[in-house]
Amino acid sequence: MRTLRLFVVLTMIATSAAAIDRSDPRVAKLALPERTAATPSAAKTVTVDCTKGESIQEAVDKNAGPLAIEIRGFCSENVRVAHHDDVTLRGSDPANDGIHGVASTPAAPALAFRHSDRGRVENLSVSNGPAGGISFVYSPSDLFHCRITGNASNGLSVIWSVVHGTELTISDNQGIGLQAAQGTFVSCLGCLLENNMGFAAAYANWGGALTLWDSVVTGTRGILATNGAYADIDCLTQVSSHPCSMNVTGFAARAVGNANAALYVAGDFTGQVSAFDRGQIQIIGSRQLATGQPGIGPTVNRIDGFSTMTVEPLADENGIEQKSRVMSTNVTNFGRALLVEESVLNGSIQCSGAGDAWLDETVVANPGSTVTGCEHASVP
Repeated sequence: MRTLRLFVVLTMIATSAAAIDRSDPRVAKLALPERTAATPSAAKTVTVDCTKGESIQEAVDKNAGPLAIEIRGFCSENVRVAHHDDVTLRGSDPANDGIHGVASTPAAPALAFRHSDRGRVENLSVSNGPAGGISFVYSPSDLFHCRITGNASNGLSVIWSVVHGTELTISDNQGIGLQAAQGTFVSCLGCLLENNMGFAAAYANWGGALTLWDSVVTGTRGILATNGAYADIDCLTQVSSHPCSMNVTGFAARAVGNANAALYVAGDFTGQVSAFDRGQIQIIGSRQLATGQPGIGPTVNRIDGFSTMTVEPLADENGIEQKSRVMSTNVTNFGRALLVEESVLNGSIQCSGAGDAWLDETVVANPGSTVTGCEHASVP
């Protein structure tokens, strides 16, 4: 399973090297070809002072790339970068500089990149977008140290693009926090996703892939993958000082429709795991403390409809084995639960409707744990 994950992620990175941050040691190991983006010294620099009523959109429209737009203060407008390559939008501090979306017909994101290669957004806040915060379509780009908060729809949406984010705060958006759709690859290193109100904090669909490296997810919902997509939170190799955890009151990981959702060395996490319609859930070096907040969240995990849950330990970068633990799980309708090596069962596994489970002899069952209705499993 882990080999498949690495193949998918590395393949998608290699196909769009222009969007990768080479300061990340994990990326440097890939030996990707050099970026073709213009160096900062080659870009024309334009300053937009929003406090004086100047417009970012006007600066974009009047200048071809390579272009660096220095933004001062908050501009109230919806900005669209279309068919412009090598465009950087840069502030000095997201607390002081950014884009505040305005009502429009039709509704638009506060910041949209369309068919534009090698975009970059740095040190900006993007808020109040009537159709979301930042949106990329056919636009490989980088984001660094941005706040994407308080937007009417999704915080960050990516379609048919490769986007790499570093130190992003994606919070309090009315829709999904981060979405990767339709052949997209999105990575977020040292990011914080909290209190987003959509049906997932981070969502991959229709063949999209996303990975949250050394990131924190809080709120109601975690990662969701659907329709052949892949999503994970990955705390295996921490190259930043940012903490990494998954603590939600609803689902932590959900996979639907031949999709895969994984928790890699995520430590102690809270939230349900569930899979439907041939989905796959991987709990690797991660320990489930609760399926949801008592009295509010789900009471058990659910593996249904030819889906699979795999629970196994994994050695971290120091060679120390990180064990995995799973709480009570219902396995139904030809679903499968696989607990291998020295994983821990803390609760019950109940099989029905041709659901089944396998538990290695080395699996540890905490006192009171039970396995019922499963043809190939019993409490070790």
